[in-house]
Amino acid sequence: MILAFLSGHRDACKYKQQERAAKIAALPAVYHEPPTLADTSILASPLDKLATDIKNGAVKPIDVLHAYGKAALLVHAETNCLTEIMIEDAEKSALEAERKLKGPLAGIPGTAPIKRAG
Repeated sequence: MILAFLSGHRDACKYKQQERAAKIAALPAVYHEPPTLADTSILASPLDKLATDIKNGAVKPIDVLHAYGKAALLVHAETNCLTEIMIEDAEKSALEAERKLKGPLAGIPGTAPIKRAG
């Protein structure tokens, strides 16, 4: 019984790894390029400065996503740390964020406003 469980678990892990690799391979070319000087600058910026730069138009949310996406994929290649690849969804959010820059971290990936019940 334990062997059957382990076999099923291994199959599930292999499937998930293949799915993740396919999603990474299908990403736009920009994510497969080495980080640029602009990417390095974005990654080195404190979030409050980055949010200010986004709001005043010095940096675009999609550029922030590209920088952080490249960094995440480089780390993943070394450590296998990512479980889900949701960059395509994040690109839609980044493009939408350009249209409505609100909140203290507007345009920063993963910082969509939280809707509260009530």
